[in-house]
Amino acid sequence: MSVSELKERHAVATETVNSLRDKLRQRRLQLLDTDVAKYSAAQGRSPVKFGATDLVCCRTLLGHTGKVYSLDWTPERNRIVSASQDGRLIVWNALTSQKTHAIKLPCAWVMTCAFSPNGQTVACGGLDSVCSIFSLSSTADKDGTVPVSRTLSGHRGYVSCCQYVPNEDAHLITSSGDQTCVLWDVTTGLKTSVYSLDWTPERNRIVSASQDGRLIVWNALTSQKTHAIKLPCAWVMTCAFSPNGQTVACGGLDSVCSIFSLSSTADKDGTVPVSRTLSGHRGYVSCCQYVPNEDAHLITSSGDQTCVLWDVTTGLKTSVFGGEFQSGHTGDVLSVSISGSNPNWFISGSCDTTACLWDTRAASRAVRTFHGHEGDVNTVKFFPDGYRFGTGSDDGTCRLYDLRTGHQLQVYHQAHGDGENLPVTSIAFSASGRLLFAGYANNNTCYVWDTLLGEVVLDLGELQDSHKNRISCLGMSADGSALCTGSWDSNLKESDMKNTKQSQESWSQFHFQFLWFWFIYSVVWKLYNPVVLDLGELQDSHKNRISCLGMSADGSALCTGSWDSNLKIWAFGGHRRVT
Repeated sequence: MSVSELKERHAVATETVNSLRDKLRQRRLQLLDTDVAKYSAAQGRSPVKFGATDLVCCRTLLGHTGKVYSLDWTPERNRIVSASQDGRLIVWNALTSQKTHAIKLPCAWVMTCAFSPNGQTVACGGLDSVCSIFSLSSTADKDGTVPVSRTLSGHRGYVSCCQYVPNEDAHLITSSGDQTCVLWDVTTGLKTSVYSLDWTPERNRIVSASQDGRLIVWNALTSQKTHAIKLPCAWVMTCAFSPNGQTVACGGLDSVCSIFSLSSTADKDGTVPVSRTLSGHRGYVSCCQYVPNEDAHLITSSGDQTCVLWDVTTGLKTSVFGGEFQSGHTGDVLSVSISGSNPNWFISGSCDTTACLWDTRAASRAVRTFHGHEGDVNTVKFFPDGYRFGTGSDDGTCRLYDLRTGHQLQVYHQAHGDGENLPVTSIAFSASGRLLFAGYANNNTCYVWDTLLGEVVLDLGELQDSHKNRISCLGMSADGSALCTGSWDSNLKESDMKNTKQSQESWSQFHFQFLWFWFIYSVVWKLYNPVVLDLGELQDSHKNRISCLGMSADGSALCTGSWDSNLKIWAFGGHRRVT
C-alpha cells in the first residue's frame, strides 16, 4: 500500500471519527432535557436572600507582604494557615487575628498549604517541586526559620496542591505539574509500595522491588537488608533473582530490564552500576524471570504484546514471542511463568483475557491458547508438577488449566455479598500443589484455596499481624517451607508453612505506600440561576483578586485570601466574631 493510499484512508477514518463524535454530542444534548436550575424553579424553589448583616467581615488578618495564594483551616476552626509569595507561611489564631507562627520558607514560590488533622504540622509546596512539612512544636531561630521536619521529594513538576487524608496525620496527597498525584507516607517521606519480590533457590534471601526507586535484597533469616540498590528508573514493576543468587534483574516503565551484580560496590549514594541493560521492548516491562538453572537466560514480558528470551551475557535477544506473529497475544502481556520440569516451556498471561503456552525452541507461534477468563490475566504460575498452571484475573477468579488437554480443570471464585469481583493480583502454589495462595486488590485479602475441593480454607488477612493494605505480590520459597507477601502497606511478611503460624517479623520500613487516585467529580456550579451575593460589593471587601477560599469545618465562617496580601474571615448570620 502506497503512502498516498494510507493518507487517504487515514483522512477517511478521521472524518468518520469526527462524524461519530458529533452524533454522540448531539445525542447527549437531546437527553439533557433539564438542569438543576430549571428543576429547582419547577419545584418552586426561590433564591437565597442575603440581608445587609447576614454575611459580614469580622476579621482582617494583616501580616503578609505578598500575594496570598493558599489557606487552610484546622478541623477545630480556631486556626488558619496561609501561604504567600512573600516567602512566609503564617499560622493565625482565627479568634484573635494574632499570628502564632511565621515560618520562613526555603522557597518563596509557594502555591499550596495544608494543616494536618491534629493541627500539629503544616505542609506546603510550590515551584521547588517538593512538599515541605513543618512541625509547629519546633523552635524557630532568630530569623524566624523553622527547620523542615520532612521533605517529600519525587515530583518532576511544581506542587500545585497538597491535602492531608482526613483523620490520618501520616498520609498526604499532592498534585503536580508533572501530571501525577501522589499519596505520601509523611513519617518516612516516601511514596511507594512493594510491587514485586523473588526468592533465591536456597530460600535464604529475598529481593523486593518498590516504586521508591530501590531494589532491596533481604536476609530471610535475620530480616536484615544486605543490599539497597538505587535504580535508574523509580517506576519498577518486577524483579528476579538469578539461579545462582549472584545477580538480580528488574524492569518497569522505562521499557528495559536492568541486571545488577550483587558483588559490585555501591558508591556513597547507594548507586550500584548496571552490569547489563536488556533493551528492545517497545512497552513497559511487566515481568522478568530467569530460566531455571540458567544464569545466562532470562524471559521478559512487556506491554508491547511480546515476550522475549534474552542472552544476559551479550544483552541480545535470542527469541521474540508474539507481536508480529498471528498466533500470539493481542494485548499487554502482564506475567510469565517458566516450567520447572521443562525449562523450554513458559506460560504468559495478557490483557486480552487469555494465557498462552510457548516453546522457546519454536517462537513462531504459541503452542496453545487458553480461554475462559473475562478480564485481564494479571498473574500466571506453573503447578509444581509442570503439567498444569494457575491464573489470576481481574474478573475475580483463579483458574487451573491442564497443558496436555487444554481444558480448564477448576475455577476458584469467592462470592461476595455486594456482588463485586475482587481482581486477583498474584498467586502462588504450595510445594505439593494442594494449596493455592491468591492475593486480591482489596485491602489485605489473601485467600488460601484447597485446589482439590475449590474451597477457601484460610484468609491470611484475618491473621494477627497481617498486612494493613492490598497484597500486591506473593512468592513461595523453592522448598515450599515459607511464603513471602508484599503489600501496599510497604511491608514484606514471611509465613512459616511448616506450622502455619505467621512469623512476627515485619520487614521493610523502607518501602511505603503508593496509590494512584482517579477522582470523578460531578460539580454543580450554582443551584439557582441568580447570583445571590457578590462579596466584592460588601463593605471591607478585598481590594484585589481573591486567590483562595476556605470554609471552616462547621460551615459557620469563610476565610478568603487575596493578592492584596490580606486574609478576611466572613461570619454567617450577622455574628461579629467567630464563635
